[in-house]
Amino acid sequence: MSLKWKLIWPAAACALLMLIGLAAGPVPALIAGHVRSGLLIVVAVGGLGNIKGPFVAALAIGISDTACRYFVPEAGSIFIFVFVFVVLIWRPNGIMDRRRVAP
Repeated sequence: MSLKWKLIWPAAACALLMLIGLAAGPVPALIAGHVRSGLLIVVAVGGLGNIKGPFVAALAIGISDTACRYFVPEAGSIFIFVFVFVVLIWRPNGIMDRRRVAP
C-alpha cells in the first residue's frame, strides 16, 4: 500500500464520521462524558496493541454490567469499578495484551 492510500483512508474515515456527527445533531455534554469514560475503561481492560482485547472487554463489561444492574440494582453503579479493579490487578496490561508481565 502506497503512502498516498495510507493518508487517504484515515482522512476519508474522519470525513465520514464528521458527516455522521453532523447528521446526528448536538450531543449533550453529560452523555459525551459518559461515553468517553466507558471507552477509556474498555481500552484499559482490553489492553493496547490489538483490536480483539477492547472488543472482548466491551462485550464482557457490557454484558456483566447489564446483568448486575438487572439482578442487583443497588450494586449496579459500583460493579463496573470493582470489575475493572479486579481485572487490572489480575492482568495489569489488559486481558489480551501480548506482552508477558513479570511477577
